Amino acid sequence: MVITGVNIGRYSNGNTNFDDLIEQILEIPGDFRVRISSIEPDGFSDKFLSLFQNPKLCPHLHLCLQSGSDHVLINMRRMYTIGTYLSMVEKLRVANSLFNFSTDIIVGFPGETEEDFKQSVKVAKDVGFSHIHTFKYSERKNTRAERMPNKVPGQLKTERSEVMRQLSGENKLAYYKKLIGAPNPAYRAIFQWPGKRAYRIFCSVQFTCFTGRNKQVC
Repeated sequence: MVITGVNIGRYSNGNTNFDDLIEQILEIPGDFRVRISSIEPDGFSDKFLSLFQNPKLCPHLHLCLQSGSDHVLINMRRMYTIGTYLSMVEKLRVANSLFNFSTDIIVGFPGETEEDFKQSVKVAKDVGFSHIHTFKYSERKNTRAERMPNKVPGQLKTERSEVMRQLSGENKLAYYKKLIGAPNPAYRAIFQWPGKRAYRIFCSVQFTCFTGRNKQVC
């Protein structure tokens, strides 16, 4: 079961907030698992963090970063700081050192300096995102960002995007290597399409299996 939507962390229905909703879902009897999709780092409660102790809740979050620079986050009007973001990552990693994070990062937002970009690279390395969905900023008509000064040249945006994509690949390999010889190397998986499956920690693997007559079946 994938919980998805826009700003899902702000869900509210009467006296039920997002934490309560996830808790109620996890209390449903049965052998299933729950994955929380893309979520904003608005500041999670201790209750939310404790929910990941339930084996039904996948230890993975696609935690939107957008930029590793507080200066850029302010210009984007994001409602969090890098300090807040890293604090949440640390709390989840203390409870589970293999907790998996993926993220979105925008490069080339108006006013992004070389130092701002270096900060994004540093945060991405420090967190060790297993996947970075990299976006080059693209201008939209009649938006606040369109009117902002200090536009980043297209070629520079492309170069920064390539750096981030390469880092994403390096991070993924480093994270996968951590799983080798891990204390609990056996992870249940769900078949998503022939030959591939996804672990609870949101790592896809590819494999081949055969019948007794050596006929490939997946």
